[in-house]
Amino acid sequence: MASLPRSPRTTASTWLLLIALGLWFMLGWQPQPSHAARAEDWQAGNIMSDAAFTHAGSMSVDEIQHFLDQKIGHCDIWGTGIAHEFGSHKTRAEYARARGWAGPPYTCLNRYHEVPKTSPTGGEPANNYAHPDAIPHGAKSAAWIIKDAAERYGISPKVLLVKIATESSGPLTSDSWPLFNQYRYAMGSHCPDSGPGGSANCDTRYAGFSIQMYSAAELMRWYIDNMDKPWWSYKKPQQTNHILWNVVQRGCGGSDVYIHTKATAALYTYTPYQPNQAALRNMYGTGDNCSAYGNRNFWRVYWDWFGDSRSLGFMPLAQPRLMQITTATYKRQAFTGHKHTGDGLLQPGRVLKITSKIPTSDGWCLRTASDTQGNIPNCIPAANIGEIAITPTPLTTQPVRTLTRNLAKTNLRTGEPAGDTIGAGRIITFSHQVRVNGTDYLISQVDSQAGRELGVPVSALAATPEYQAITPRSMAITHAIKKQQGATNSPVGQELPVQMTRTFVTRFKLGPTWYYQTEADHNLKLDFGIAEQYLKPQFSDFSQPRWMSLSRDTHAVNPFLNHSLADTLKAGEQRYFTSKIVIGDTTFYRTKEDSDAGRSIAWPAKDIADISYQPFAQPRHLRLRAPAHKVDTRSLTPIGQELPAGLTRRFSSKILVNGSWYYRTETDEHQFGLPHALPASSLEEVR
Repeated sequence: MASLPRSPRTTASTWLLLIALGLWFMLGWQPQPSHAARAEDWQAGNIMSDAAFTHAGSMSVDEIQHFLDQKIGHCDIWGTGIAHEFGSHKTRAEYARARGWAGPPYTCLNRYHEVPKTSPTGGEPANNYAHPDAIPHGAKSAAWIIKDAAERYGISPKVLLVKIATESSGPLTSDSWPLFNQYRYAMGSHCPDSGPGGSANCDTRYAGFSIQMYSAAELMRWYIDNMDKPWWSYKKPQQTNHILWNVVQRGCGGSDVYIHTKATAALYTYTPYQPNQAALRNMYGTGDNCSAYGNRNFWRVYWDWFGDSRSLGFMPLAQPRLMQITTATYKRQAFTGHKHTGDGLLQPGRVLKITSKIPTSDGWCLRTASDTQGNIPNCIPAANIGEIAITPTPLTTQPVRTLTRNLAKTNLRTGEPAGDTIGAGRIITFSHQVRVNGTDYLISQVDSQAGRELGVPVSALAATPEYQAITPRSMAITHAIKKQQGATNSPVGQELPVQMTRTFVTRFKLGPTWYYQTEADHNLKLDFGIAEQYLKPQFSDFSQPRWMSLSRDTHAVNPFLNHSLADTLKAGEQRYFTSKIVIGDTTFYRTKEDSDAGRSIAWPAKDIADISYQPFAQPRHLRLRAPAHKVDTRSLTPIGQELPAGLTRRFSSKILVNGSWYYRTETDEHQFGLPHALPASSLEEVR
């Protein structure tokens, strides 16, 4: 007994330890949940039942790990996030540097490993804090250490998790960039408030996360095992005890409390004060100068995380999901084991949503979502229920369907929405179908290939009209109108403004009307189109303006009126074309002069061709007789740096553009395939 210190741990030490670390611990660190703890639910003499306090099997290592992963979320190992929690616009690494704190890397509790230290010794155990990916030989995860401490001393791991949340700075259970000092005395174990000014006076032999877990669990077990002894001088169960409101602030007083359970007495021995009315009125915040929060926070956090601490309690499934009755059974009352007949005999094949569980003498007992929501303590023996079978059937074809309403895909195993909401009108290709719990689903080709059990209800899908690819064309909207969804033949979205111009690449037909789909909607796989009668073709710029040649004699055309004009170009004539328009199925090109002037004069594209290079009869070396630039022979614009006179290159092809010849080097032709050439007038034969 002498080896076990009897100085209780108080919140005063917690606050002073946080100050020493330079960290701010918010009493309201956790958002208030939908079923929040209330002041009227608080019982000063019955904080927790003995069964719940000592239920070492209440969570497995995997469940503890999953719990920590959920609470912590993304671990900011390198401190790249913004330190908003401190009102700063600096990154966390920068803020830490400015405060004189240790810099990254930061290892979160769900990633932390340590070589277990089970008895007090000098020095601290090897761990992976400074090197998150370098786990020492023999190190165990924080989840494993918590579970092992719980099993070794017969204390619920839920209790240890809540103690970490209420005793550690950060707290560690949610801190996404903890400092190493936060691990050293994570439970406040062997840190009596005997230092200057009531500060924490921690025994360095108990420094380290693992020894904090083991010693705290050992201390609580020692409380439980010894508080019935005649010599016990701390808080006593089944007796009236005077409990202070605050042990640091003098003159605050307290009240007499009849302590019903050993667990409650142990909590008051560990943290010997109770919340006053001010602390209870502001359950998720602060009270007044006499308020203290340790036991309130413990009870509140336990309530928020695991439910009522005064019963053994159900625990959430790591993965709430649909399950199927395998053997006919009745529900049973979890705490008495009595058969519950009110819901009738559950027949094999019935599918139920299971969200929580509880250990019983016969093994795990599982509770439905509706019973969990209603806090009804009825459950189904795990031996009578199993996983649902999800066996998708391949489709003979891979149909394309359109979403008729906004929805997220369904997780077929949980029955819950999964991922982001997909907007109505999205076109999806499917490869498999499956029926789950009376609902038919289609599984997308992408999800099937990735092995994801996600489906879209058939009721939310409709056949997609057949799309035709068209020559991309620019068209302007002539009337304020909404897009039309092809699958439902109904307007969607906001009204589009007159004169808005878009590029259209496909079309579909509803009745006698063609609907044109924008390039953006096509790329986003959206089943939207605009009626042809509300669209007017527009000229659009060439992606590559260029010189082109007439392949035959042809007349100019007004493409909007489909009238031939007097202007004629002869076969072989060249013009510089910069814009185009598509009318129906016919494409017209417009010259630079007409484009610049905005004239509705164009030439049928079928009569125009790109100018081609001609091979030299005899490739040969030529020399620049004067400095010159290469030009892009499509536009005759200079390319690169000016080449000096006297430079010799081997040339292999030529092109005639706008009345002038241009020669292309063998390298540009064969190695790079570039339409770059030098003016023939700048070259001479090598003699």
